[in-house]
Amino acid sequence: MNVIAKTLLAGACVVGLSAGARADIYDPTWSVIAWTGPTGTNPGQVTDIAAFPPPATTLPLAVFTYSGPIDFINHNGQSGSNTYADFFGSHASGISGFGSPTVTESQFLATTMSTSGFGTSSYLTFQLVGTPGSIASGTSVTVSHDDGASLYVNGPALISSPNPTSEIANTAMLPSGLLASLNLVYVEANGAPAILTMDVPEPASLALLGSGLFGLGLIRRRRA
Repeated sequence: MNVIAKTLLAGACVVGLSAGARADIYDPTWSVIAWTGPTGTNPGQVTDIAAFPPPATTLPLAVFTYSGPIDFINHNGQSGSNTYADFFGSHASGISGFGSPTVTESQFLATTMSTSGFGTSSYLTFQLVGTPGSIASGTSVTVSHDDGASLYVNGPALISSPNPTSEIANTAMLPSGLLASLNLVYVEANGAPAILTMDVPEPASLALLGSGLFGLGLIRRRRA
């Protein structure tokens, strides 16, 4: 077996082991709570983004479980449709265990998240279900959003970014060791667009990149 084949085989083994080890972080199940109401009387407002858990001043609109990536994008204009269905898009199929004192799941998805002029806004919390395992030192996380978002890791806020008027991305390093809790808080205000994504590079991707670079290094050494 030549050097290139050996390198690719070793890389494939590393990718397989890494991908299986961290499924709870990269393909997670979240416990979600959503509030929607008039700004000023409901915790769904941008100024509350630094607080977790949110102030319990009203009953939530809905509580449910969501399984899948944090990849929610509604690119409609400010005067366009801005419902939870627009926000979750195709990922709405990941909603289960829906519960609400006032609305059904279909009514929830048809609810407008926010309106222009800050007449109505929404506040969502995504809590990772279960206890995640260990995170390697140097693992980064990027949260992209258009209104306000905070990421709480093991208690403290790792990312806290309120009040942007257009989409921005915040990147931070996850603490190494046991990732005991992860809470992502999002505020949608002043109408569409509504954007919330969270990207954590999978170990499989990192291992594949590393094995590829290692293989290139071996090839260059052999040629030298």
